[in-house]
Amino acid sequence: IAKVKFVSDDGDRKEYTCIATFWDGSPLVKHEVTVKAKNDVISFSDGHEPMYEIRGPSKGMKMWPSKGNNGPFTHVAFWSSDAFSALYATDPAVQARPFSDWANGLGNGRMDLVHDALGKQLKKGDVSSPIVYWVAFGVGGEKEADALSDEILKGDPNPQAVDARGKLSTTWGAIKEIR
Repeated sequence: IAKVKFVSDDGDRKEYTCIATFWDGSPLVKHEVTVKAKNDVISFSDGHEPMYEIRGPSKGMKMWPSKGNNGPFTHVAFWSSDAFSALYATDPAVQARPFSDWANGLGNGRMDLVHDALGKQLKKGDVSSPIVYWVAFGVGGEKEADALSDEILKGDPNPQAVDARGKLSTTWGAIKEIR
């Protein structure tokens, strides 16, 4: 398992902290995001949390609605001739949105999850409760992307013993030594 912490600042309103968890051999990446208020704000608002644009050819894009409190929850995916990428919500109040051909000539679409329904009023200095969502990058297409929503309901993938040799230009031991 590898966990990476990212902190980003939107200027004068919010500081986002994202902890991304990666598992070797899994197409899934778990994201846990909190907001620290730099002024009085709503924690999650205005959609696009998360959002990304598809800047290459794709064969399709689809949104699956939430099945209610027991899931699977709303998710959206796009796929090419041999691979897919998807966003998965972990709360029935979250919306997924595909925007195919959203900007003429700029790409083949955009997709996002909208966590607005989970937003809470924060005072300056407050930190929100985390939202959790998953991203996947895998081999296959529409069917494989949808099937992963059931895997997410099971929780975090099991850790696997990994031999780093041959996967990186350096070994895990050497990575730990670099400071």
